[in-house]
Amino acid sequence: MTEPLPVRLGEETFDVAELERVAYERLPRAAIDFIVGGSGRESTLQRNRSDLRRHRFAPRMLVDVREIDLTVKVGSSHWDLPFFIAPSGSHRLVHPDAELATATAAATVNVPFTTSSAASVSLEDVARVAPHERWFQLYCFKDRGIVRDLVRRAEDSGYRALVLTADAPVLGNRLRDRRNGFSVGPEIRWANLEPYGNASLSSRSDGNVVAQFFADQIDAGLTWADVEWLVALTDLPVMVKGIVRADDARRVVASGAGGVYVSNHGGRQLDRAVSTIDALPLVVDAVRTVDSDLPVLIDGGFEDAEDIAVALALGATGVGLGRLPLLALAAGGLSGVEALLGHLRADLHRCLQLLGVPSVAQLGPDSLMSWKDTTR
Repeated sequence: MTEPLPVRLGEETFDVAELERVAYERLPRAAIDFIVGGSGRESTLQRNRSDLRRHRFAPRMLVDVREIDLTVKVGSSHWDLPFFIAPSGSHRLVHPDAELATATAAATVNVPFTTSSAASVSLEDVARVAPHERWFQLYCFKDRGIVRDLVRRAEDSGYRALVLTADAPVLGNRLRDRRNGFSVGPEIRWANLEPYGNASLSSRSDGNVVAQFFADQIDAGLTWADVEWLVALTDLPVMVKGIVRADDARRVVASGAGGVYVSNHGGRQLDRAVSTIDALPLVVDAVRTVDSDLPVLIDGGFEDAEDIAVALALGATGVGLGRLPLLALAAGGLSGVEALLGHLRADLHRCLQLLGVPSVAQLGPDSLMSWKDTTR
């Protein structure tokens, strides 16, 4: 068991750079590379971050910012904060308390937690500690019986939405994992897949168990007809994750899905893909021309409150955090994730005050200015 970080929930001095440094010290090289790495030359991974940093704020002056409203409406739900824990697998890889710690931390600030199909704790166990607004991420298995059963289990466990991952018909070219011969011990399993005999992460000695799992189990033939089938299968809203094109966004709306999720899998799938923040305005415009209320979510490279504010200003309904909670979990377990989320809440509050924007709902493109405009 790792020692907790010497930070408290929401403490102003919490340092994300320090969080990352501690995580690097505590995790084996193969584990940290699995979390922070991307595909190929990692240009998509890098562009997710650099394109976010390219945006500049244009703050308004002389606005009453004594009260700041960080709440958002996402579909029929109301969140206390405009971000959520994005799906990521195998939290036990970085801490023995695994998804139970990250889900509990999400509950402390009342933001959604998304349980991955590849979680190291079952979706039923997560439901016992997760906030009311819990979601389940779903891969489309070749065996549709597995899909049906996972959907039923999510419904029975009180999950509020499904997140269908569309951008992983095969696994990306993750060179770090190949170089490290990435594998894990038998104590880390994909707990949600135990009933179907697909739970082991240590069955191969060459480190390619994840890629082999995708080749063996995940349906590379997934089409829009399958999205429509899933939407018809359940009353839960289906968020289609992996969208970066306007035409695909319009297809999501036409399918009857519950939301568009802009993502490039954190730069872990196709290298040289467009960054999510660059894709966001086109997707938002495509969605809003046909549905003014459908949630548009985004993840990919978000590291601080200012990054979150940029995405909200460009039209995102909510921002997913993937790597950051894992690094916080590695660095300090439950207290580390609580500190991270509290820090983001305090920083976002301050960011909106300095922007002269009293509520998340009032953030818009006019809160931003291109670098060229700011230097005139």
